[in-house]
Amino acid sequence: MKKKVLGRKMITVISPIDTLCEGPKVPIRGKGWQPVHLRQGSMDGACGLYSLMMGLIICGAVTYEKVCAFYPFLSDPKIKRLMEYFEEFGLLVKRGIDIDQMFTAIDEYCSGKVDYQGLISKGSDLIEFIDEELIKNRPVLLLIEFEDTAHLVLVVGREFERLGEETALCRFLILDPSEDTPKICSWNGVLSTRKKRREYPYTYDTLTCCNNVKMVYAIAIWPKK
Repeated sequence: MKKKVLGRKMITVISPIDTLCEGPKVPIRGKGWQPVHLRQGSMDGACGLYSLMMGLIICGAVTYEKVCAFYPFLSDPKIKRLMEYFEEFGLLVKRGIDIDQMFTAIDEYCSGKVDYQGLISKGSDLIEFIDEELIKNRPVLLLIEFEDTAHLVLVVGREFERLGEETALCRFLILDPSEDTPKICSWNGVLSTRKKRREYPYTYDTLTCCNNVKMVYAIAIWPKK
């Protein structure tokens, strides 16, 4: 029997995310560090809004403080309008926001702050697209579909196996708004990129659940120059 040789596992997380004891943070305009992770309520379906906001924080387009402002007059007007746009779909959004609706959100409420590129696919080309965008240090919004619902998360890193000069992608590292803020790493979910022969071919793991999922679409965002 041929002995299987395992390579070294390597992990990369997009810049400028750093791992601190309070959770993942990014610099805030020379004034220290600000949190990235946003935790949605247990009964709302606002994962799309929360994931987009985390991406905007990473890109420096909004601040964590303004996103979390309790009083409306403290919040940025564009953030308020973006929240109102997502409210049109109702709190309990079971099937997720489609890619055109997310494009509208970015075009109309984030214009001038970020650029973006998206892809709809259930094949290996979607995994390749996400991987290439992560290598460019771009956070990626990803819609994953379960058997009875859909969920938007933010991809912030990658795990791959290195054997000599060869590398093989194993997992995407996820910031999930429905999970608690990770305290000693920059992600709170992992999504396998190794496909299995079943209707929902990929495995998604968090501290609270393990699900078989499909990948539906991905949108990379980055600061506008």
